[in-house]
Amino acid sequence: MDLRLWTFGPIEYHAVLSTDFTTESTFENPVPVLGIIWDRKDDNLSINIKDVSVSENLSKREILSVTQAIFDPLGFLAPVLLPAKLLLQQIWAIKSDWDTPLPEEIKVKFLKIYKFLLI
Repeated sequence: MDLRLWTFGPIEYHAVLSTDFTTESTFENPVPVLGIIWDRKDDNLSINIKDVSVSENLSKREILSVTQAIFDPLGFLAPVLLPAKLLLQQIWAIKSDWDTPLPEEIKVKFLKIYKFLLI
């Protein structure tokens, strides 16, 4: 891939450069860039979080899986993911087995964090 034919910045910049250095791609479709979705039209970055079904009997394995499945290479979601990681520390402190259902208070905390992530 010739990097000079890759896409860049707002639409206004494309008019200045010759077409030899730009692609013919449309600005309507977001472009994945290093695991982040870039909407070139509005110049916004977003992260795709998959909606994972969470079972009634939450276990340490399931909470760890959901928490670590979020790919955030630039750390934009760090303030939102921190409570989930602190909750994982609490789960490790009670020395729960991987597939043992967790106490109700931890389930409630996790579901609250999880719903906030999906907003």
